[in-house]
Amino acid sequence: MIGFDLQYNIQELFDAVFGIKHYEIAKTEPEKGVRQSSYGTPVLTTIVLQGKDYNVIDKDGNIIQENYKDFELPIATLVSIRRAKRIVKTQVSTGTVKEMFGYGDWQIDINGICIPDKNQPQGLVSPQEQIDELKRWEKVADAIRIKGGLFIHPDINDLVIEEFNTWQVKGSPNVIPFTIKAVSDQPVELLLI
Repeated sequence: MIGFDLQYNIQELFDAVFGIKHYEIAKTEPEKGVRQSSYGTPVLTTIVLQGKDYNVIDKDGNIIQENYKDFELPIATLVSIRRAKRIVKTQVSTGTVKEMFGYGDWQIDINGICIPDKNQPQGLVSPQEQIDELKRWEKVADAIRIKGGLFIHPDINDLVIEEFNTWQVKGSPNVIPFTIKAVSDQPVELLLI
């Protein structure tokens, strides 16, 4: 078996890998209707990349279609979002006049740690299987549809991965951290007349 005999303290891992000290989740007794991870922690929300045919860039640089199945990100994943306003400031004698013209894209930062997960919905139990699937999704040259209420924000339904990073953690077997930097995307339909 792949490391299930090890007890992973997810809070300590996030602190060691990302310097995130305020992430805290306690092992609880299962509540009716609340999904539990294989480590006994409640799964508060899931992040699912929706499967379908996506455009990808092949090894020769050509755009091809490739079929993707739904993929739920690893259970030890945190998401932060932010968005800037586009504001034009005009200097006047008493300060500035601010004119807001709109909003930029949502900036989405996903920090996660792949650890053995025997309850992973797609059967990707080992951290290496999980990171390999994340690397496959990183190749998508398209907006990726998000399933469910991902960021608890109704305006984010699709995202585009701009950057993906993974590395090793010294002295931590079966632990593979990753970061994804993405932006929101809105489907645009053009009518040609």
